[in-house]
Amino acid sequence: MALHSAADYEKAVAAQNSRIESILTSDEPDTEILFSLVADRDELVNQCLKTLEGEARNNFAKNELNVNDDFTQRTQLLFSASLKSLSKFVKDAKAVRKYRYDNCSVELT
Repeated sequence: MALHSAADYEKAVAAQNSRIESILTSDEPDTEILFSLVADRDELVNQCLKTLEGEARNNFAKNELNVNDDFTQRTQLLFSASLKSLSKFVKDAKAVRKYRYDNCSVELT
């Protein structure tokens, strides 16, 4: 679909926001897809801003800034949860290695 008017861009941004929302609400968000969608959204928002003027431009920018802040906050929560999960995995793996080493009963002759 060729985008030419502000209305076309606004519809495209809304659709992209819905796709991002869908990823963020899934049980296992695909970060590669999310990254791609966010990059595409950025391009669409910038193109839309170029087509708008005056109060319409300000309103669009304010709305999309709010949406962006929400997405940022939610992705930060996902990042924190992933970091916590990864940290637990590393600690558990270390404990398993220590257990194996401490309980090794093989004698070398």
